[in-house]
Order: sequence, then C-alpha cells, then structure tokens
Amino acid sequence: MTTLCAFHDFYDMPAPRWITQLDPCKMIELICLWNWLVRQCPAPSYAVEYLARHTGVSAQRLHEARQVRNSCAHPYEVAHLPAHRLDKALATALQAVQALT
Repeated sequence: MTTLCAFHDFYDMPAPRWITQLDPCKMIELICLWNWLVRQCPAPSYAVEYLARHTGVSAQRLHEARQVRNSCAHPYEVAHLPAHRLDKALATALQAVQALT
C-alpha cells in the first residue's frame, strides 16, 4: 500500500496519524468522484438533496460520503477516520456515479 510519506516530507510537518493508515488512492478517488458528482448538480450547495433525488442513493449515505470526502481533503479538521467509513463512502459515491451515467 502506498503511504503519504511525501506529504510529511514535503511540508516538514506531522501528518495526522489516521491519514497514514488509509489507502491514499481510495482517498483521491473519493475526492475526484465527489467533485464529479457535485458538478452534475445545478446548485452545488444542494448537492446531497439533488443527488438523492436523481440517483436513488439515500441522502443520509450521500451526506456521510460528503463528510468523509471533506475529511480526506482537510485531514487536520478531524481526529480520526476509520478505513471502513472511507470504503463505505467510496461505494456510495460509485453507486451515485453509476446511477447518473
């Protein structure tokens, strides 16, 4: 598994411990998928509601996927992110993408 050692080396600051224990490829995939999903919405600030209506994925699962995506994009904002939440968020995003394509 690839690690985020370059993150630590580049900025010369400690990476949050939880982020070094997740698959960075999954984190990047989730960020990219969520970005694509939001771009499909006429009003990005209502992305969860729009996506729930148009994909059949529950608003609760989409909201959680957005929270996990935000944790991946802003790792210093959270204390911990379990791998199973990342996997679930990624599965949710993939389900929503498949429903729109």
